Amino acid sequence: MSSIRFMSNQYMSRNFTYSSQQSSFPASNVYNTSRSRVWKPAGNFEITTANNKLYINDGSNKTVTLTSGSYSPTSLASHIQTQLNAASSNWTCSYNLVTTFKFTITRSSGTAVLRKSQTANAAWDTLGYTGTTDISSSPFVADAQRNHTNEWVKCDLGVPQQATFVGIISGIDEVFSLSETAVVTVEANNIDYWESPPVSITIPVTDGGCLKFIDEDNTASYRFWRVTIVDRLNYLGPEGIKIAYIYLGDHVSMTTSNIATGFRKELVDPSNVLQSESGALFFETRPRYLSISNAQVQLLSGAEQRELEQLFYDLGKREPFFVSIDPSLAVSVNLDQLTRFMVMTNNPTLDHVLRDYYNINFEMREAF
Repeated sequence: MSSIRFMSNQYMSRNFTYSSQQSSFPASNVYNTSRSRVWKPAGNFEITTANNKLYINDGSNKTVTLTSGSYSPTSLASHIQTQLNAASSNWTCSYNLVTTFKFTITRSSGTAVLRKSQTANAAWDTLGYTGTTDISSSPFVADAQRNHTNEWVKCDLGVPQQATFVGIISGIDEVFSLSETAVVTVEANNIDYWESPPVSITIPVTDGGCLKFIDEDNTASYRFWRVTIVDRLNYLGPEGIKIAYIYLGDHVSMTTSNIATGFRKELVDPSNVLQSESGALFFETRPRYLSISNAQVQLLSGAEQRELEQLFYDLGKREPFFVSIDPSLAVSVNLDQLTRFMVMTNNPTLDHVLRDYYNINFEMREAF
């Protein structure tokens, strides 16, 4: 059974790049430990040679080629309109950023057919035009919502290193923003190339976030690491993703001992309840958080004691970190039950037991 694990060696901030961002919610917020500062993508559509063709008929069959690159929803619609009119005339393309989050292609006059039966390197699915039946009734509203092709954040470590844990969370006491159809993967490579990376691990999505130890799935070291999010049907649209923190790094764990039985877990609600003279109750709502107290790791060897004491010294009560009390799910149903983003609430104390063995005591709570 795996012992308690501490995760504080963040890789993500190193030579950091990203797919898209809203100016007020920059992607760099994902490695800022304040959970109130979030990343909101703007919608990233990646056009490559695999999805750059539109097949139309304006009286004769024509193939329209899109320029490879990354686009926002509105810039992609503008580019599609430009390319359609370079090959034909009287075409417009728009994207609904308010309600439907769908593309609409229109031809104001003349023959107009979208040849969806032609699928070689086609952009149809990228734009939400599903099925393979040609359509000829302008305006052509996409069949399905499309928020992006994907969103991603990436780090370049300079030298190969192994990552063992991925944690993606929302703000404190918030339901995670990704939809039930979202797919999240962590990828790694020694070159900055992502068509078929040697590591591609799917991370489960729950209401508490995306949490996974990946050391059993991959034991190798890589220079480039990337977290990719595909949530094309998020009902809030391309700006509906809201990520507070992404941890990608390794962990510290005890090899000879584990957290002792008897620790106390408490869900704290710091909201204030006020009562009027008539007896009516009024609530000043504040975010709830998890607290762990009476925690102790017993009979640490001298080497483990020094490693853990150094960790607590480096973090103090100022630096939040991920901790997993039950990483092997021996008593938990899901990893997010006892894997949280925490901060120390007191100074850890060390008890000498005998010779070179120690007990260490600590308390912590979820970080805001």
